[in-house]
This record gives sequence, structure tokens and C-alpha cells, in this order.
Amino acid sequence: MGDYKKILFSRDHAIKTVTFNRPQAHNALDREMSDELAEAVRAVKRDRDCRFLIFRGAGDTFCAGDDIKDFLTWTEDDPYWQARQISGNRADDRGPDADHHCRRRRGLHRGRP
Repeated sequence: MGDYKKILFSRDHAIKTVTFNRPQAHNALDREMSDELAEAVRAVKRDRDCRFLIFRGAGDTFCAGDDIKDFLTWTEDDPYWQARQISGNRADDRGPDADHHCRRRRGLHRGRP
């Protein structure tokens, strides 16, 4: 298993556990933590003996989502920003529309674009 700073990655027989370990930030995902999480998931994919993967959050919060402080530093040529656009989280050419995204996630979309 890799050398991680913001997640804890452990194994107990056929069970691997990923613990988001940024409790001071409610385990919000910044770039480094996102990269570590992606590497951990790839490691699980390669491990033929792993049968279960458990995700946990250190502290009182499981995961607050993207770290907004980090998110606001992304530029259009940033690979993280581009991944968001490719994955369809973009409302129009100006970038993601946070209100639209939140409405859709809360089920308040009601057919509006």
C-alpha cells in the first residue's frame, strides 16, 4: 500500500478500509486527498484477494465533498477542472453552475435546465 498523508488505508484479510483523514476540514476532498483516494481504489482493483472495501471518515463527518477552498483555485487548463467538465457537471460554457448542481442533488430541479 502506498504512502498516504490524507487517507488511512488498511487491510484486514479480505477487507480493505479507506478512512478519509482530514477531520479538521470535515474530510473535504482536496487535490492531494483525491489523488490518494484514486490510487487506493486502483490498488484495491489490482488486489484479487480483496472482497470488501469500506469507506470511513475520521472525526464526526464522513466527507463534506470537494474542498471549496481548493476548488476555487482551479483554472480552466487545470486537469481537475477539465475532469469536471468531461464528467458532465458543467451547466454551460462558463463552467459549473453551483445553484443548478445543488438543486439537482437535492431533488429540486423540477425540469429546469
